Amino acid sequence: MRIGQQSISTERLYLTELITGPRQRPERVEALYRHLREAFFYVMLTIELVTMIVEKSDMPMPQESYIFRLTFALAAGVVLLSRYSRTGWLAGGGILCFTLVCYLLTGNNDLLRYAMFFLACREMDMRWALRYSFCVTAAGFLTIGILSVTGIYGTFSITADYGREVGVETRTVLGFGHPNTLHGAYYALLLFFLYMYESSQRERNHYQDAIVYGLAFLSNILLYQLTDSRTATALGCVTILVMILLSVERWLRVRRFAYYFGILVLMGCIGLSVWSAAVSELTNTVGGIYRRISDILNGRVLILYYDSKAHKGSLGTWTLFGIGADHDYFFDMGWVRLFYWYGIIPALLIVAFVVYLIILSHKQGNYAALVVFVSMSLYTVIEAAFVSRYIGRLFPLLIAARLVYHQAEMQQRTERVP
Repeated sequence: MRIGQQSISTERLYLTELITGPRQRPERVEALYRHLREAFFYVMLTIELVTMIVEKSDMPMPQESYIFRLTFALAAGVVLLSRYSRTGWLAGGGILCFTLVCYLLTGNNDLLRYAMFFLACREMDMRWALRYSFCVTAAGFLTIGILSVTGIYGTFSITADYGREVGVETRTVLGFGHPNTLHGAYYALLLFFLYMYESSQRERNHYQDAIVYGLAFLSNILLYQLTDSRTATALGCVTILVMILLSVERWLRVRRFAYYFGILVLMGCIGLSVWSAAVSELTNTVGGIYRRISDILNGRVLILYYDSKAHKGSLGTWTLFGIGADHDYFFDMGWVRLFYWYGIIPALLIVAFVVYLIILSHKQGNYAALVVFVSMSLYTVIEAAFVSRYIGRLFPLLIAARLVYHQAEMQQRTERVP
């Protein structure tokens, strides 16, 4: 009876900790859990980053699904070794249940993988994770470029008709397969770097800032001479200027106006994307303003309806929870791809989550995060680099984890104060 009672007591203790939050673990046990968490997390993160880098290089990658299963299992291990409050367990469980339902309905496990990755960030040092991700990504992209320049692997430039008014042209790709992919990779690194630079705890040095931002601006313009990628170049320049403005003008970055304006821009991006999907058929049948807007976007609106017999991407093909096995069908407009691939309901929840992140950015005075989210939202109207099955592409997810879990810690501290 004593053994049975002890077993029941142990089970009750585990359930109590699961529901109400963990008790204080012995120091040695906690140290072991911490080391295991960190080992699992960084192995998982490294695999995701390397997978993304290999995909960027157009190198064939067989058995990709097994890689994703491995990283999912590692993320689940991190979650099981982490400590959550009762609210954390309920929220995390709800997110996992919803994404699991999405997977069961469509067969697409991307949202489930992203959710598990996000939950695995709970007890990780996000500042270090961001630095590590940036260094690995930068090293990987640099390696792709060097291999291309030296002729070891990858194409240096491609001569083709890119669908623009100039016809056939030669543009530099440096092993990335497409000039827009090359400049998009630089744009992502630029956002990454600007966020870390502005978020670093340091005293402001205007001379240093001038040099850093000047070099970032110049490198963006120089790369444009090679890629002729207008979207990433223009948005990169605007992002740098806005970051400088907010870093210099304290009165602007602490006021709600900047963050409300960011939410307004996000809503405008969603509205333009939905409108494009709705009128994509009219670009050819009616023409006029519909065709002109599509031409400004390099034919992207027209492609939504006329690039496939099933008109994949147009508003009529959107579903509540996304498509099934056809999530390998690609087109450029990122927000449209989000709604088409993952469904109207998940996409709306993701948009609401981005709005929540902007609100948290204001609460925590993190204007650099605001710039990243708004710039990324604008870029995603035209390009779909951040809407992907590759978690390594979406570095803002690490910023999101930093904001959300920091806010949770602040609330817990407030509740402890009598």
